Amino acid sequence: MKVAAVVADKGAEFSPIYRADFEEAIARLSELGYDGVEISFLNPFDVEYNKIRQILEEYALEPVALSTGLTYVNYGISLSDRDESRRKKAIERFMGYIDVAEAIGSDIVVLGLIRGKNRNNFELFKKSLKECLKYAEKKKVTIALEPINRYETEMINKVEEAASLMEEMESEHLKIMADTFHMNIEERSIEETIRIFGKNFVHFHIADSNRYAPGYGHIDFRVVIGALRETGYDRALSAEILADDVENSLKQTIKHIRLILYG
Repeated sequence: MKVAAVVADKGAEFSPIYRADFEEAIARLSELGYDGVEISFLNPFDVEYNKIRQILEEYALEPVALSTGLTYVNYGISLSDRDESRRKKAIERFMGYIDVAEAIGSDIVVLGLIRGKNRNNFELFKKSLKECLKYAEKKKVTIALEPINRYETEMINKVEEAASLMEEMESEHLKIMADTFHMNIEERSIEETIRIFGKNFVHFHIADSNRYAPGYGHIDFRVVIGALRETGYDRALSAEILADDVENSLKQTIKHIRLILYG
């Protein structure tokens, strides 16, 4: 498994992740021994593809996934918006993230809060998702659907719900991305949920029970990683964490996870 961290545009209003100048952030992750980066661009239509590829190649970091949540957090538009023009704008932006993923060599686009929050709009979300999946299939990019806890959205809180929607959509380009912080709230057992549904995981967020770095809460990441190994999962463990001290949190994450992975 690879160890990665989420990096967001420093202009983002809110994000429980590392916000900094992109090259500065990539250089630091590389120095600390990270294998990859999950990138959260504020605007997918304002990305200099060549520059991003060059920076990633220079520091030998793999773009493990593209995040889309800043579209909802910063602009308030979603794939389930009842305002048709705003829903179409969300679809357009999501497709923009798919274009970025294809251009910089990432095969995963995360679908989190951009879906919206109101369960009454679930059918609208599914309608939008079908459009996005057609585009993802064309671009050979996989959409990773993230279950998010009940305090942040009413739609798709448990991994089982994500698996059910994945089956309903009948697309090889829709898979699951789980997050230990959300699982700690919603799942009866993190490791059992991984064993049941882990074969459908294409991406995985790590954060402790308090959303801080692994080792700063009560989640046993040895058990979590052990369960992932049982399913054959070999992709990224991507840190999406709150950090009072970014430098120490990044050091804590890589130290804690690498100790488990390699002893």
